[in-house]
Amino acid sequence: MKFHEFGDKNLPPILLIHGGGSSWWNYLRQARLLSHNYHVILPTLNGHGEEYKLDYVSTEDSALEILDYIKSNCGGKLFAIGGVSLGGQISMELLSLDSEIAEKAIIDGSLCIPQPRLAKISIFLVSLFGKLMFNKFSCKLQLSMMNKLYPKLAYPEEIKAYYLEDLPRTPVKTMVTIYKTYMGRYKLKDTISASKAQVLYIYGEKELNCVKASAKLFQQLHPNTILYEVKGYNHGYLSAYLPQEWVDLVEPFFERRNKEKVKMNRIVDDQITLIPYYRNDDISLLWYQDSEVCKQVDNTDQIYNLTKLHKMYDYLTSHGSCYYIQYEEVLVGDVTLLDNSELSIVISKEYQNLQIGRRCVSEMIHLAKEQKMLRFLYKYILLILKVKECFLALGFQKVDEEWYEYKLI
Repeated sequence: MKFHEFGDKNLPPILLIHGGGSSWWNYLRQARLLSHNYHVILPTLNGHGEEYKLDYVSTEDSALEILDYIKSNCGGKLFAIGGVSLGGQISMELLSLDSEIAEKAIIDGSLCIPQPRLAKISIFLVSLFGKLMFNKFSCKLQLSMMNKLYPKLAYPEEIKAYYLEDLPRTPVKTMVTIYKTYMGRYKLKDTISASKAQVLYIYGEKELNCVKASAKLFQQLHPNTILYEVKGYNHGYLSAYLPQEWVDLVEPFFERRNKEKVKMNRIVDDQITLIPYYRNDDISLLWYQDSEVCKQVDNTDQIYNLTKLHKMYDYLTSHGSCYYIQYEEVLVGDVTLLDNSELSIVISKEYQNLQIGRRCVSEMIHLAKEQKMLRFLYKYILLILKVKECFLALGFQKVDEEWYEYKLI
């Protein structure tokens, strides 16, 4: 399996999985549209595209391979995961395997109720006519007919080139295996109910009834699901043919966080941007393995391990607005405004004394005002004169031995 990446790796990661018989370029146009605000990852499933020589095995096998990638490259967690048809089913399996793998999920036209009879018919047809259906001449004919009959849905030249390269080399056995597993065998796991992701389940008005039934079953087992019927369209049209319409639907869904907290990048100035927290252990763990920084945070020189780091961030994100501090395109720390009005801020040692903290605290004061808080609190752990002077200069007043308060009204 190969993974194509778009956008800054410091941005929240999104992984989008293509359908059977397609390849990574199914979501290429969406990836480019989203890459200004997200790090978009597009896998090529085994048996497809440039990975055509590898055997496609099953939905479950694909999900496990993608899960390994997420653990190795994304700190074990994504902001969002999604897919169309087979890709959507693999997304379901990932949500079932790990309840915290993503905050958001987009499923488009996917089955989660076995259809053995339909699978048998499809296997018979693709076994008999597959080489004819997927040869280069047939693919060119399909594209030509699409241009004439459905000009709104026609691929641009770049996608046509990928289509003509990849579909003719897709093995017939890949499609046979997909029909056996995706269509004939896959059942939604009971563990989907434990998933913490908010899900947008898209299906076309002209989809098969079994797809619509799958959407309703999914919502029954995972109530935090929005069903969206695309009027006038058939299977996977938004994902495959209408990238701008897909983005127009999905972006507001991304921005509408659980508990209705909308967290977007906050631009502090031309050097500093605050980016909503996402798992990025490779960078953030380094800050908390510096004993001097830990002393500033906890008044102890005991460094953090990965378990302690996750526990801390899980608390901060579930009890407030947690952001990474990006200074001149580099992540240098984090800052959190908790729901109880407390402030938490950490800046890696090599970026201290650059007035980064002062500017970030000023931005958190603005955020506290937006959230209509009455006051703003900071616990002053170590007697560092520059830190004390910074908070006093911003208007904080000492209210206790360790606490400083900023009154917002």
